[in-house]
Amino acid sequence: MTEERQTELIALACELVNRVRDVDPERNGTWLKSVEADWRDLLIVLAAMVDPSVPLPVTLGWTFPLADRRG
Repeated sequence: MTEERQTELIALACELVNRVRDVDPERNGTWLKSVEADWRDLLIVLAAMVDPSVPLPVTLGWTFPLADRRG
């Protein structure tokens, strides 16, 4: 997987984490259908691993160095 694809997957996973917290399930289902079929299951697993009691900056903090690396 290219670095560009990895970055895209991370961005989608972060978006799903946000959506699960803020968007109703029906709209999330519609959004997931728009995501590449190969990635849907992985995104769902990633989102399911998020502890909803943890603040979002802590949950997504591991992505900050990746964003910094991209410039």
